[in-house]
Amino acid sequence: MNKTKIFISVTVISLGFFGFTFSAGATTYISSLPFNANQAGETYVLASDLSLNSGNAITISANNIVIDGNGHEIRYAEAGSGYGININTTFTSLEIKNLKLTQGNYEPQTNEYVHGIIRGGNFSGLKIHHNTISINHGGAVSGSGGRGIYLTGFTANSSGNEIYSNIFNTVGSSGSNSTISISPSGVPVNGFKIYDNNITANVGYPVISIGGSDSEIYNNTITVNSSIAGNNINAIGVGTWNASNGNTNTIIRNNTINLGGINSRAILLNGNSDNNKVYSNVINMTSQNTSGYNSSGIRLRYGADNNEIYSNTIDATGCTGNCIPIRYGGDEINQWNSNNNNSFHDNILTSASHVISVEGGALSSNFYRNTINVLGSANAIYILGGGIPSETIDNLSFSHETINGNKKISISKYPLDGTGSVGNITFCENGISQSDITQNSGVGAVSITSTPCAYGETGTAPDTTPPAAPTGLAIQ
Repeated sequence: MNKTKIFISVTVISLGFFGFTFSAGATTYISSLPFNANQAGETYVLASDLSLNSGNAITISANNIVIDGNGHEIRYAEAGSGYGININTTFTSLEIKNLKLTQGNYEPQTNEYVHGIIRGGNFSGLKIHHNTISINHGGAVSGSGGRGIYLTGFTANSSGNEIYSNIFNTVGSSGSNSTISISPSGVPVNGFKIYDNNITANVGYPVISIGGSDSEIYNNTITVNSSIAGNNINAIGVGTWNASNGNTNTIIRNNTINLGGINSRAILLNGNSDNNKVYSNVINMTSQNTSGYNSSGIRLRYGADNNEIYSNTIDATGCTGNCIPIRYGGDEINQWNSNNNNSFHDNILTSASHVISVEGGALSSNFYRNTINVLGSANAIYILGGGIPSETIDNLSFSHETINGNKKISISKYPLDGTGSVGNITFCENGISQSDITQNSGVGAVSITSTPCAYGETGTAPDTTPPAAPTGLAIQ
């Protein structure tokens, strides 16, 4: 006996305030904008390329939602301000993928913003991946801007969040645009991962800026090509401007950063950022600094304690003006704590400027086994501080450094009648002599020894000799 199978397909058509949709099961296709994704557990798929003159292209107002761009593009803010995706609900699961999200032709005005993806409030379980996000305008008018991803205002712990395998292009006319900005209101971020992204930015603000704790930023390629001069141009900025609440336990590793711009920094640990690790990053500095500006490969300042900076390669060969691979300390606004117990080791550093610069507020910190390649007549190590108590420099050691080229070391207290101090600096097993060190009359104790520094660095490289092959194990 023959059996006939009958399949019944049901399509539900609805017309709502946010536009036409047609649904099949748990998948809803988006065919017009604006659109409200408001069904928990639903997958929303873009049916075609879409555009919107102003307002929010997609609003997410339910938990456990997937937005699948299906390879299509949303152009938003074509003629007025608005966001690409506005998340206006607390959620524990949200995925945004396979979408090309492009901010259009509109130049935002004062108090207008054109962020690609924004969430202002609590969340967790966020996955943003395999998207292309472009911000094309923002900041030409004071008080305006646009960020690729802007997560802010959350007051509860957030965990299980990942931003990965995206392409970002961010352009801005002032310091108000950035690519990824995560700024909790004084709570841990707990395990935010940002990895495998390709970012090109011409902005005057941090490309990746993150506050909170316990995050990891790795395997990203970041190119900064900014013609804007400003203190906020960082490829990766970690920390906060809050003097009592910084960033802790964050790992920044295996990133490739091509640092252009003016007065720019590849990696900044800022504002009481403690217990972080920065390692195995490759930083190529091509900044074009004019008079009064300088760029840094890695900078620590404003009360950053117990951080470890190691195995990074920072090359400033193609950089113009003051280009400093490692810059440590500095209290330009005189309100922050000193920096304590930081270590810098096994880095390869090349520059025609100061290769290592230590400024006011650097205490009880160690440099060891770094390779310092000095181009021309620059200082291998430059130390300056002591103007006020918070700019004191004390108890520093430099051990077993390899210095290629000029071995010049400059140590100064400025001004000489400053209320801070500079001293207790030790150089161990560095192959330098007293004639390599220039210091002014305000500097305290400086010593040179031919033995390892007392804090425990042995001055010897790790044993890389493989063990001998075992013998006598042949099968009889």
